[in-house]
Amino acid sequence: MENTSKSRKPNAQWDPTAAKIFNEICVEQVLANNRPQGCLNNKGYANLIAQFNERTGRHYNRSQMKNRWDALKNNYTTWKTLLLAASGLGRDPRTGSIAADDGWWKEKIEAILACKKFRLAPLENEEDLEIIFSGASCTNVEEVLPFSPPGANAKKRGAAHKSPMKKTKKNFRDLQFKRFVDSFVEKSSSSKSSATSSPNDYVRQEIAEMLESVIEAGACEGSDEHFYATQLLVKKKYRDVFTTLKTPAGKLAWLKRTWEERKTR
Repeated sequence: MENTSKSRKPNAQWDPTAAKIFNEICVEQVLANNRPQGCLNNKGYANLIAQFNERTGRHYNRSQMKNRWDALKNNYTTWKTLLLAASGLGRDPRTGSIAADDGWWKEKIEAILACKKFRLAPLENEEDLEIIFSGASCTNVEEVLPFSPPGANAKKRGAAHKSPMKKTKKNFRDLQFKRFVDSFVEKSSSSKSSATSSPNDYVRQEIAEMLESVIEAGACEGSDEHFYATQLLVKKKYRDVFTTLKTPAGKLAWLKRTWEERKTR
């Protein structure tokens, strides 16, 4: 018993620093084409584990990384499904989440409890997760948000002894929320089939063009400035600023200053 306790892997701790580094590396791996389907391939996981442990000094294994990936994917899919259901509602300026009344939120939370975490706060690091899971989460959306058809498990659970009114209301909520999920899947599938390229292809091309601009400004591959650009330009907020800069000297100076400021945060 004592040996088993000592050999047991400690639980992974996802504090803000660890979470930020995990997301950054995942974004890098997705943009490097190491997420061919719904999750990272072997090369992607190997890079994620090696780089994460090197940057954090921790010793997390693949199972712990996969658990983190799945948890973020569940959050992302739940949030996206909520956004679809909230079409036209907008965002609450105080919380940043969906601007809906208590009745709307009560209905969604009763349908699936995971929605509760977004009642007073939006999805964290939404931009990173959009890159990481865009085009990948929809195939598992019903796995993340499971719904049973009316009476599917009635015999197993002894549902015949429950109140018919409660059962009817629950089935109605399940079916209503399932429509939102189905609509989300249909919308995502139609978008992918009609588009000539995926969102990740567009982002990758945009970053490549900006890195070419960095090289033209005098920062060759392997230079400090080029490295700064590869780290900063995966974020849309930095790409938006970079596109406004007119001169090569201005671009290189901005990369240096932004990198230094980012390190102090």
